[in-house]
Amino acid sequence: MNPKQVIIVYAKEIIDILRDRRTLISMILVPILLFPLLIGGMSSLMGSQVEKIKQREYSIAIIGGENAPGLLASLKENAQFQIYDFIDDLDLAREWLNDNTIMAAVNIPEGFKERLGLFFAGEGEAPALEIIADLSDVESEIASKTLKYLVTEYRRSIVSEELHNRGLRGDMTEPFAIVPVNVASAEKMGGFVAGMILPYLVIILTLMGAMYPAIDLTAGEKERGTMETLLVSPVGRMEMVLGKFLTVITASLATAILAIISLSVTMSCGLMELEEGMSFSISIVSVLSILAMMIPLSMLFSALLMAIAVFARSYREAQTYISPLMIVAILPAMVSYIPGIELTFKLAITPIVNVALILKEMLTDIKNVDPSMIFLTFVSTLVYASAAIWLTFRQFQRESVLFRV
Repeated sequence: MNPKQVIIVYAKEIIDILRDRRTLISMILVPILLFPLLIGGMSSLMGSQVEKIKQREYSIAIIGGENAPGLLASLKENAQFQIYDFIDDLDLAREWLNDNTIMAAVNIPEGFKERLGLFFAGEGEAPALEIIADLSDVESEIASKTLKYLVTEYRRSIVSEELHNRGLRGDMTEPFAIVPVNVASAEKMGGFVAGMILPYLVIILTLMGAMYPAIDLTAGEKERGTMETLLVSPVGRMEMVLGKFLTVITASLATAILAIISLSVTMSCGLMELEEGMSFSISIVSVLSILAMMIPLSMLFSALLMAIAVFARSYREAQTYISPLMIVAILPAMVSYIPGIELTFKLAITPIVNVALILKEMLTDIKNVDPSMIFLTFVSTLVYASAAIWLTFRQFQRESVLFRV
């Protein structure tokens, strides 16, 4: 192998990539703008939409309001509700709920007040009150939650009044307080959230970053008729494959690195709303560790994509062949979203799954990551990548593949 010829092919292909608008958009523009627009824009849109929904007036049906006049009066005092208390038919209320005439309904059973009295006297069971809603409708769900809160407050006031009448303190129903204590730091909690999201995105973007260059440098060249020119040049077949392979890796890593930087800045600037007690920060050690894991993963994707794409006759045909690989990569990458899965020996040698889990552990708490698992993940992915590179080289040696028309 002649390293000088590899560099010449690599430089030539890099220049061609920088001239290709589609590759530049997928490699640079998409990863930089994707997260600020997706996370910031969607968070802002969802937040404003939820606030609008919360401020709307909701039509609520009260069935059997005369059975609990105190509750009916309490609900009528809420300016957010338009109360329909003249409905006596539960089936009619359900019909109105289905056609969005009302957003929720409260069904107060007959004898509600009397049964409450018997319950406090120890002579019967507590009566049940139904809050009816369509939880597939956001407005109906919010209305039902608001109703549940108001009914809960009304129930608390009844208990306090009953206790007061018996000469007892109203807060005796809660004799002690429950104080949750989280020993995880805000940074660790933020890393937990990032550990679910970032590995999946890194894997997918690493694949996407390699996809367009891999297609363009194989099927694209065959379609343009430039593959033959390269084959008759003094450059050897091995040097040509390695030069193209390094080009695809460069594009893949550039896409993933820009995506990580974009997501980190997006989360650090507060564009992504985190729960209270969470903050996001990523150490230099974590960044370097993630980059180290991305190299063999990028090699694996680049080699597989080239091996598949070179078999195609045209750019569009290569996209068709590569589509199943996207699905194969997406499913194991989603393992980072599943709680409770720990990295074991078997998972550490499972392609893509191992990288997703090791990245998750690195982002959550890198100090507790088992170094042997990092080594096993890196080496196993490197072995798979080497096999894929060998497969790619074999494909480029087959004249029936290179000159397939």
